[in-house]
Amino acid sequence: MLEVLTGLESRLCLRVYFCVSASSLVVYDYFLTLDDELHRIWHRPINAAKFLFVVCRYVGLIPLIILTIAHISLQPDVVYSRQHCMAWNWFQTVVFHILLLAVEGLQLIKIHALYARHVKTMSAVYLFRTGTFVAVMYTSAITIHLASYDGSCFINNIPKQTGYFAAVAMSTQVVLSIMIVAHQTVRENFQKSSWLGTMSRDSVITCSIIVVFLAMIITKAEELAHILPSTFIAFLSISGCRMVINVPSYSEKDYDEGQTIATGSVKLSTYFESSLDFEPELDLHG
Repeated sequence: MLEVLTGLESRLCLRVYFCVSASSLVVYDYFLTLDDELHRIWHRPINAAKFLFVVCRYVGLIPLIILTIAHISLQPDVVYSRQHCMAWNWFQTVVFHILLLAVEGLQLIKIHALYARHVKTMSAVYLFRTGTFVAVMYTSAITIHLASYDGSCFINNIPKQTGYFAAVAMSTQVVLSIMIVAHQTVRENFQKSSWLGTMSRDSVITCSIIVVFLAMIITKAEELAHILPSTFIAFLSISGCRMVINVPSYSEKDYDEGQTIATGSVKLSTYFESSLDFEPELDLHG
């Protein structure tokens, strides 16, 4: 009995440590980028990029603080009901999905800017994303409903639907990132354009780390279920904010004989102009 209690207490401590670390990381990044947020986000007109930035920033920060306080308050000698544990996991799941949708929304804005002229391509992308959204939400709901919990809300038996959710989410990330970096304009001007390079780099890095997290869910979901949610939420929050903040704030004038790649088939002004001080000029492909 002593070994069981010791093992349970160690898992509780590990869960608290990871949650505190995740919260601290998000708070640290918040203060690190607060000046950029004040000058480059709040002083600009409201647009999709600004809205998604705010979602990534505060839907990550506030719930993580709440989760940290709740984790610290849990006691190993208190037995919590299944309904309590399901509500707890629903809260984490909803926060996670909101952040994942926000990050993917930023990716979709870039894709829309790059492929705006390709109506069939964009229709296929939105149809694909709608299908994956339905699949991810369904598998997440089934996972929470079928999973078994112990008295401290640790998941003992994770259903196979968790793997389906991770596989679908992984495919979505890979497809969106490939569409961004594989576009002709991005490939041809990657080294010439610092903001194109930043955009592509952040997309690839974000996709790669999300895929790693999802791979851990597929292979080690039950062992890592108590530490992955807070860590994943922290990463999504930071990466979503960085996808906006990291973009250079200056206009790339005098690029290729006075032209920029902000209009036409690469109308990235949809994403950059209002919130990131980007000034569209001429069309390289017109």
